[in-house]
Amino acid sequence: MIISGCPHRRRDSLAANLDLEWFLNRQVVTLILQRAVRLSPNNLVCLNSVFFHWLDHDGIMALVEICHIYISRGHNFVGHYGREPDAFSMIEVPSIECVRGRGLVGDRYFDFKEDYKGQITFFSLEVFDELCGALRVKGVVPSAVRRNVFTRNVDLNEFIGHDFEVQGVHFHGTEESRPCDWMNRAIARGAKEFLKGRGGLRARILNDGTLRSSAPVLETVE
Repeated sequence: MIISGCPHRRRDSLAANLDLEWFLNRQVVTLILQRAVRLSPNNLVCLNSVFFHWLDHDGIMALVEICHIYISRGHNFVGHYGREPDAFSMIEVPSIECVRGRGLVGDRYFDFKEDYKGQITFFSLEVFDELCGALRVKGVVPSAVRRNVFTRNVDLNEFIGHDFEVQGVHFHGTEESRPCDWMNRAIARGAKEFLKGRGGLRARILNDGTLRSSAPVLETVE
């Protein structure tokens, strides 16, 4: 039972604070402690890559990590039907600037279309690991799926049709980032089928801000 009150100044009786008890008994405290135990003094900077999200259907706050952030200067597959893909690489960056209604600065989808549904894309690192294990592929890096932000410990499908917040930046999940035929070429045969229903999340950016990754990536100047 959580007790609240300030009896030292007057003779008030102590009372149970049910709201505080409910909050501290939820999973958020456990998750915070688990994260704190894993961190050493040398990698506390990784806390910048953590964000809280609130799941409306059960009221549980979960601790989620941004593991990687990628951008690309151009499209390899969009608009290339019937032709060979281009060779624009995915560039990993330690942080990225999000611009409301426009996209990620430096990425191929920045100002792509007005009110575009995929101004930013998210992908689960656990799903990527499962994909590689199921198809028995080695040496493939997460950037091969050409999504922007890789997360851990979250079901991205939960955010379809909902607003959510990442490191102070607000987004609206628009739809699944559905896998296309080129996934079989970029990863391995069977990748498209495996990723159906878990191809990631497309979202609109609702306010300006910066996202930061936990990966030790050096800034590159091109």
